[in-house]
Amino acid sequence: MQMRAKKISTIAVKLFAAVLLITVLAGCVNRELKVITNPENADVYLNGEQIGKSPASVNFNWYGTYDVKIAKKGFKTLEQTAEIKRPLHDYFPLDIFAGIFNSGKTYTYRWHFDLEKASEPSREALIERADNFAEKSGAAPKDSPDGSKQ
Repeated sequence: MQMRAKKISTIAVKLFAAVLLITVLAGCVNRELKVITNPENADVYLNGEQIGKSPASVNFNWYGTYDVKIAKKGFKTLEQTAEIKRPLHDYFPLDIFAGIFNSGKTYTYRWHFDLEKASEPSREALIERADNFAEKSGAAPKDSPDGSKQ
């Protein structure tokens, strides 16, 4: 009986040591999101926070859906949601082994966005908008630069 208890105790100690060793050896896996735009040098926002000018990189901890806003003068502002999907190796129990064997590795996820050029409104459209604002404010429309009333 005493021999069996000693054997169980030894197995428990070895099991505890193995779990402790795995925990110590398991390093961090880095996750990076890189946002690339065409054209470059656009302001990039994730969930309302500016992360920089494109191409912009940011480390992240959570997979899921992000609100993306990209703005650049002369181009239409892009606002949409985008998702980073969790890879298979990041589900339990595979994540434990991925942490051990890929310690210090950086997984980079890339999003590409093409911006559309903003169109310049015509002179007539600008005058019409100004007249509409003037009408709403109660002011009389002004003469246009060519002398005609709009």
